[in-house]
Amino acid sequence: NHEYSMQSILMVCGFSLLIYIVYCVLVIPMAYVFSILLARRYWLNFFSIMLSSLFMSLIVSAIGHLVFIGSFPTSIYALILAWHLYVIAVFVGCCYWLGLKLFTAADSAKT
Repeated sequence: NHEYSMQSILMVCGFSLLIYIVYCVLVIPMAYVFSILLARRYWLNFFSIMLSSLFMSLIVSAIGHLVFIGSFPTSIYALILAWHLYVIAVFVGCCYWLGLKLFTAADSAKT
């Protein structure tokens, strides 16, 4: 049983880093394009950001389940009921919304 060996710990950290990198590479460009499209229609608001963040967190959680467990979740319902999905979605959505507000305020202060 190599439960607490250095190799096991490094593998878990490596896979977590890999999932985070994939999350950043996939989600940030898609969120930016989605924000541009919503902003052109004046539909970009806190609710649409949170809904998009929840959707992206669901995708990333499914990919993480695939990487760590080896298969997709048997029930999407069980994945939706996981509390950590909502914590990640709310945190990322709030950070993204706050970033948009700060950059908008900085742009309007320059003009």
